[in-house]
Amino acid sequence: MAFPMNLMGLSYHYIGCVSATTLALFGFLPFRRSIPELMWFFEGKGPSGFSKWSTAEEVTQGIDGTGLTAIVTGASSGIGRETTRVLALRGVHVVMAVRNTESGRKVKEAILEENPNAKIDVKELDLGSLASVRNFASEFKSLGFPLNLLINNAGVFAPPFKLSPDKIDLQFQTNHLGHFLLTNLLLETMKSTARQSHKEGRIVNVTSVGHRFAYWGIQFDRIMAPSINDESWYNRAYGYIQSKVANVLHAKELTKRLKEEGVEIIANSVHPGCVNTKIMRYLSFLNGSSIIATYLVKNASQGAATTCYVAIHPQVKGISGEYFVDCNIANSSSLAKDAELAKKMWDFSLSLTNAKSNYREITISLAFFGFLPFRRCIPELMRFFERKGPSGFSKSSTAEEVTQGIDGTGLTAIVTGASSGIGSETTRVLALCGVHVVMAVRNTDSGRKVKEAILEENPNAKIDVKELDLGSFASVRNFASEFKSLGFPLNLLINNAGVFAPPCMLSPDNIDLQFQTNHLGHFLLTNLLLETMKSTACQSHKEGRIVNVASVGHRFAFTGIQFDRINDESRYNRIYSYVQSKLANILHAKELAKRLKPTKNSYSAFQLEKKTFKVHFFRTLRLLYNCNKFSEKRFSGSINDMLAMHPQVEGISGEYFVDCNIANSSSLAKDAELAKKMWDFSMSLTDAK
Repeated sequence: MAFPMNLMGLSYHYIGCVSATTLALFGFLPFRRSIPELMWFFEGKGPSGFSKWSTAEEVTQGIDGTGLTAIVTGASSGIGRETTRVLALRGVHVVMAVRNTESGRKVKEAILEENPNAKIDVKELDLGSLASVRNFASEFKSLGFPLNLLINNAGVFAPPFKLSPDKIDLQFQTNHLGHFLLTNLLLETMKSTARQSHKEGRIVNVTSVGHRFAYWGIQFDRIMAPSINDESWYNRAYGYIQSKVANVLHAKELTKRLKEEGVEIIANSVHPGCVNTKIMRYLSFLNGSSIIATYLVKNASQGAATTCYVAIHPQVKGISGEYFVDCNIANSSSLAKDAELAKKMWDFSLSLTNAKSNYREITISLAFFGFLPFRRCIPELMRFFERKGPSGFSKSSTAEEVTQGIDGTGLTAIVTGASSGIGSETTRVLALCGVHVVMAVRNTDSGRKVKEAILEENPNAKIDVKELDLGSFASVRNFASEFKSLGFPLNLLINNAGVFAPPCMLSPDNIDLQFQTNHLGHFLLTNLLLETMKSTACQSHKEGRIVNVASVGHRFAFTGIQFDRINDESRYNRIYSYVQSKLANILHAKELAKRLKPTKNSYSAFQLEKKTFKVHFFRTLRLLYNCNKFSEKRFSGSINDMLAMHPQVEGISGEYFVDCNIANSSSLAKDAELAKKMWDFSMSLTDAK
């Protein structure tokens, strides 16, 4: 059957009718106002040839699904049960992913009684538990089944307030995060199946027209935060609505990523309609024999129609990232079409679900940034000391270990923030390797004390102490001018200094002091010293290296760089100011690597700064004052020294390092366009030419 070309041109009236009717059902409009729209319920078929009242059997009539394997979540009742029955009727092998396996087995028996040839398996899956999702995925993959279709159908609708075992809003986790993790865990299996079978894989997210009412967008700060235990903020309807926006955004961003990979898998979201199933159990006016339920609400067979249509109908081949209503492409809300929001939602979901095996790191980071009570992370801290990565080093490797046997004689390095913490340890170990280190410090008295301590241990250390206040552009320029006047070469620039979540304060240059200290000061310093580094690299024939100390916190810059709010004291958020400054560090290194690459004289590497050391870095946050079980300072400079000195890193530029190994940064941190914009913005503020 040829796919009607006008399916993409579905009228706005089509969706307006759905919206107005739904508004009335949810109490947003007086019911009498939607009477004209109710007439739409009884109109004819849409461009696909199907209508609101088409059943799942009708939309799959004549389609042979033999050889396909599908997973259907929430398959023990309602739309999921009917989807399972009809897919099995068309020859598809269906794996029922259900929370209650006993109920699942009863459904399986009922289907087999009607269709003895049905091929059905029942497996346990509780989307409200990330551990259960991982167990299900692991068990499914161990069976060796292919996977052609993933129907993310399960959901809850406006339940009372409750947290999941993972301390996340249970409704949001069940409706979105659980499916997000499940999809990521099974994606490689789907890709493999698509390649081997030469059949298009399909992912279907069951969403709702309710996504249109997410007027406040995704409330990232309320999904997982200490205040989540305060039931007063919870709104059951909005909790549902934002989870449904997340479903649509998930399919949209997944489509983008799959297309970039050239994988033959499509991902779409579907609104099944207002269906009288158990999901409505918390809204009595839609249950039972009420007039609304009797005359306006679909039955399960009609509700499953769009899911089955998008899952196996040939009309849908090659169509991805779309929103379907009643087996026709429809118009989603403008928020659901927001590509930037889709990317932010992806990063946020990834950080909470650990879909790429960074659970321990993310759990600890969530505590540092106020998303979790810190006490929950103590067990994870104990597991910091993991096995070695590809570099041969691990989280527990020390700075001395990663530079063992490396001779830095003849090299000159500048280390900012060298009077305490990571900076002082970086200075000590570089000097131990024979590097001439210039300590760039705000407090020269403290710097001289560190120098004396190092010389006491290593009398041959070559160290200079110079004043540098990154919170003042005049100070940065004075430091650079003084350094160049000394005639020193410059092989290594370690942009290490930083502050973490201080109270709101403007610098002498009328810029957010935290953003200027963590990013702009280093940006200006790097630009002022770049010609010296290029000259040194040319004359010495030794690769120059620039290291920007960033943070895993960059992952939480969900709204990106707030260019228009950098200097706005009224909207200052000490945590967000920090995370966006760390994102800026990575973008700086990325853009700098791009600009330096043609010259092959120098390169920059950026890395994750460990935030688990009892150093003055945390002086502005009281919650960390009593945390005495942090890693010792000797671990803290390992990655700085490794990136600055180790031959393994030669020629590698623009990368993000964690624990002396290349790691995966957030999608925003990889955005080349954003990196260019950040560079131009920083240039305009620093006038660094």
